[in-house]
Amino acid sequence: MVKKVYTEFVLLKAQQGDTEALQELLNLINDKLSLFAGKLLSDESLAQDALQNALIAIAAGLKTLRSPRAFHTWIYRITSYKCHDQLRQLPINTDSDGLDALPSTDDTEPSDTELDVRAAIQQLAHSDQALVYLFYYEGFTVAEIADILKQSQGTLKSRLFHIRKKMQHLFGEQS
Repeated sequence: MVKKVYTEFVLLKAQQGDTEALQELLNLINDKLSLFAGKLLSDESLAQDALQNALIAIAAGLKTLRSPRAFHTWIYRITSYKCHDQLRQLPINTDSDGLDALPSTDDTEPSDTELDVRAAIQQLAHSDQALVYLFYYEGFTVAEIADILKQSQGTLKSRLFHIRKKMQHLFGEQS
């Protein structure tokens, strides 16, 4: 929460033309957007290209953003669009390697259960991994994710339900 408030403070300074604040703002959001782009795209090079395009668009559009509170959903929406732009430029490819591991919740060595959860998440479709990342790791609400991904809240709730069921199946749990 404190980091979001600080980010919004830096955003206001950047919107006023402070170039140091703009650079700091881009540094603050870079890692999270990089992880998000990695969840949407299976190729690290494509994800980095999409991220660069997103950061350029974010920097260019800062002055048009009216509400600092909308900043976080706005940057994820832009990144999502740039990832989709990258996908449109590629031929269709059904081969997919694994994605990078999800971020750890702390600096300690992950437990076996956490490693199992990460492995199970990596078995999900890329779009489902992105949804899991936004909902569970970034803490966005379903309404915010609907705004980011331009999907209805009902669709996202249904997708989350099916993801949970698939995860239960992967762990052999019975509901």
